[in-house]
Amino acid sequence: MHIHHFNTKCPVEFSIDIMKGKWKIMIVWYLRDNQRRRYNEFLRLMPRISKKVMTQQLQEMEYHGIIKREVFDENPPRVEYYLAPLGQKFIPILWQLYEWGELLQEHSAQQESLLPPASSGYEA
Repeated sequence: MHIHHFNTKCPVEFSIDIMKGKWKIMIVWYLRDNQRRRYNEFLRLMPRISKKVMTQQLQEMEYHGIIKREVFDENPPRVEYYLAPLGQKFIPILWQLYEWGELLQEHSAQQESLLPPASSGYEA
């Protein structure tokens, strides 16, 4: 009998491993509110991502059950991506991350206001 050893990582570490990188989180963000997006829409929304990386990210997220892919029988074929139920569970976490990001931005702005003016590089 073969015993399967399921992942024994901490759930936080496991989640981070699955969602690591900035693109997967942004893909979920752009699919919130029951949005459906096409591949080229993602490329327009995230212009710094390469096509190769976008394809990899979408495939990995589909494999892990975070998103679903629907292919329409049209010519040319149309493909839309949307959040699977597992991906929808991540939305409240993203909203908390959004709110925390706002707090971080405020804090950073306050810290910058405390810095002395940048010197010109010349000593008096």
